[in-house]
This record gives sequence, C-alpha cells and structure tokens, in this order.
Amino acid sequence: MNPSLSLARLSAALLLAGVVGFAGCARPVGDVSGKVTYNGKPLKGGSVTFISDEGRHSVSASINEDGTYKVPTLTGGTYKVCVDTSYLKPAPNGPGGYVGSGGKSAPPPATKGPPPKSAPPPDAVVPEGYKPSNPAEAQAAANAKKYVQIPDQYKEPDKTTLSYKFEGGSQTYDIDLK
Repeated sequence: MNPSLSLARLSAALLLAGVVGFAGCARPVGDVSGKVTYNGKPLKGGSVTFISDEGRHSVSASINEDGTYKVPTLTGGTYKVCVDTSYLKPAPNGPGGYVGSGGKSAPPPATKGPPPKSAPPPDAVVPEGYKPSNPAEAQAAANAKKYVQIPDQYKEPDKTTLSYKFEGGSQTYDIDLK
C-alpha cells in the first residue's frame, strides 16, 4: 500500500470528523412567541427580555396591544425572562409632566422672540377646536393608556421567577404574571 495515499485518506477522515463534530456543537436557533397576561388579562404594552443564563446575548421584544410578542431569533439555551411595563407609566403630573424637587411642577419655560416654526402665525385663521400638538406628549399619553402596573420582581433579572429553556425551531411561550 502506498504510504502517501494512506496519509491522504487519514487526513481526509480527520477533516470530515472535525467538520461533523463542529456542526454537532452548533446551538439550535429559532423564534419564540406568545402572549403576556397579568392575572389572566393581556398586557397592552411593555417588553419581554430573555437573558441568557450562559452569558450569551440577551434578546428583547415589544408587547403588542393584544398581549402578544415575538422574538424572531433566539439561540438555544436557558434564559431568565423579564417583563417590564414601568417605562409606560404616566408622569406624576400627567403625560409628559415634570415634577422637580419638592414635588412641585416646573414652571413652563418663558417664551421670547418669534413663535416656534410649528405654530401658525399670530394673524392666521385656524379651525375651531385646533390645538397645537406635541409629539412627545402624544406618545406619553398613548403609553399611559397601555400601562399596567405589575410586580417589580418581573423586571429585575436577579428577582424574576420566570425562566425558559429554548431548544430551537419555532416555539410558543405564554407568560402569565400573578
């Protein structure tokens, strides 16, 4: 038998074994979706975060108005699961309000000079009931409608009792908070 031919076959076999072995070590990937409820009622907003117990990437998804969420790409492994709605909470003085030290509202800023470019000119005829809008206030008001207070433990990775083992493919994980 030719020794160089045996060495070539041995090298090819080792290379093939290495490729097969490496492919066997790859973690499965897929998506996970579900519905988030609190005391049986769907949350209308917030976020769900999967935090890897193995130090891998964390992944978050928004909660839709019907309580559903979807994480399009998740790697197989075990995860702590956090749910947070606190950022939707209305400000103490209403949507977009500001409370300074001492619990008193900040005075509105003094205006000098010409009106802001978004306001109509002073002599313009505006439709009855017209009110200028503030996109930040509109978003804060929309968030306030979605806010549901849930126990703080669910938003803290070191306090959450929620965990999930993801094994790849397309999976459903419904989350019922109490």
